[in-house]
Amino acid sequence: MSTRYQPLDMYNTVNTEYSSPFNFDISKYCFCIYNILPSRSTIVGYTSGILFTVGWWFFFDGLIYSKYNNFENEKHVSIGIWDWLPGIISTLALIIINLINQEALNGDGDYEYSRDAKLCAFIGVSLALAALGSSLTIFIMEYVIPHLDSQAIYCGSTIVIQNVLIFVSSMVFWFGRNSEEDNIW
Repeated sequence: MSTRYQPLDMYNTVNTEYSSPFNFDISKYCFCIYNILPSRSTIVGYTSGILFTVGWWFFFDGLIYSKYNNFENEKHVSIGIWDWLPGIISTLALIIINLINQEALNGDGDYEYSRDAKLCAFIGVSLALAALGSSLTIFIMEYVIPHLDSQAIYCGSTIVIQNVLIFVSSMVFWFGRNSEEDNIW
């Protein structure tokens, strides 16, 4: 007596009790988008990193543009340390905000340091908003009020664009990483 072995059918999910022409497994015939897309945390991380990099790129573009067009001698506009500070503070705020775990802020579980996490989050968001406000103040006081031409105003606007993009990057990374859903679209 010989036993005949048949290969297993991995895709046989059709119910044998009730068989109709509409009861079939679609994964046999097309790729599922769920398996193609990367996880949510990967998309959020790349998006946040791109926004952060583009923000700093705009600032360096304005810095190089002002040096290339020699604005220091012609229009008495120089980019000094005060123009760098909002971007540095925004970067520091991004780091502080994203070091905090959401469970620590909610007070869930055994987190005894919930009060410290809330204070740290408050300091991080305050730094981010202070940097955003200081970039707007620098732009208005140094570039808009003296009625400079559009080439010099571009250099000031890059400071604001940089800080807006870093702030958005920080919020995208914070809310994307700490959302309620776990890597499921």
